[in-house]
Amino acid sequence: MRLSLLLAAFITATAAAFSPLASAQPKPVAPAAAPVTTTGPVDINSAGPDALATLPGIGDARAKAIIAGRPYVEKADLVKSKVLTQSVFDGIQDKIALANINTSSAKDLAATLPGIGDVRAAAIVKARPYAKPADLVSKKVLTQPQLDAISPLIATR
Repeated sequence: MRLSLLLAAFITATAAAFSPLASAQPKPVAPAAAPVTTTGPVDINSAGPDALATLPGIGDARAKAIIAGRPYVEKADLVKSKVLTQSVFDGIQDKIALANINTSSAKDLAATLPGIGDVRAAAIVKARPYAKPADLVSKKVLTQPQLDAISPLIATR
């Protein structure tokens, strides 16, 4: 009788291990790391190394290289000057800006933003601060078409 109980326990355990249902059970998955989020484009001409390192593919070394290569007149200067590879640039080009409308100097704004000369750049600086790029229009510093032309190039943080 004792042998039959041991045999029954062995058969039950073996059957469970080789059961098709046993392999169909989902395995626990570790939760994914929370992605780093930013509130807008990162200004490559003024951002610090920590802000630059939040960009995909940009670690400490690339952040330092970006800072060392400043100033940039075009986003593509990052690739032209061999600071970034084309593939890394392609992954971040929509996440970077050339000028921060709250912190860049009028001279830098005029030099890096197309169609923004010295007079408009001075007006941008004078009307600070801006919570969002659209404030440039609501404060009557730029027209909507002017803002549309520079929107991919500006940041507010």
